[in-house]
Amino acid sequence: KKVLESEEKRFFVLLHRGHAGVTIARTLHLEAHSLNTRIIELPQKGATVDMLVQEVLAATVFSECVYTDDGRRLERRLNLVQEDSGQSEALPLGTKDVVLVSGGGKGIAAECALALARETGCALGIVGRASPDDANERELRANIERFKAQGVNFFYARADVTDIDGLRQAVLAIEKELGSVRAIIHAAGLNEPRSL
Repeated sequence: KKVLESEEKRFFVLLHRGHAGVTIARTLHLEAHSLNTRIIELPQKGATVDMLVQEVLAATVFSECVYTDDGRRLERRLNLVQEDSGQSEALPLGTKDVVLVSGGGKGIAAECALALARETGCALGIVGRASPDDANERELRANIERFKAQGVNFFYARADVTDIDGLRQAVLAIEKELGSVRAIIHAAGLNEPRSL
């Protein structure tokens, strides 16, 4: 890793060979707009200083590339995937199936669980750390009311997925209320975004 400075440009350059740190460099690019970011995956052999200098001094604000051992340069780019216009297969879930959704009481997990239940008629066993009785949990209470209003068969069990005994008790309560779990959507996590 090295930051290079010229009179008019600042650079962040990550040279690697298959390193997981590339995700941090991508994030840095999104947060530090004044940096020209270069992510360069080096070949096992044959990297030259001239090649690296040319890569760093290219006109783009961001580039991520791979140099192969035979000297080819491949650039990673995001491409929009077009939605398939053909008929898609139906989801293999129905009204007799129970889907366990960790973290499914709030956020995008709740939206996905609700859409799945509406599309398939499956029941939802929702596990979350929050209590709907907590005054600060307006979103959870509102989502529970939405599930009820839309006729979703669901059961909310309070547990932290990192507590194996608590989770076991929550799953047993869900299965007692709704039946055996057939599928799992794991969406539990702490959402505490912050910049680098």
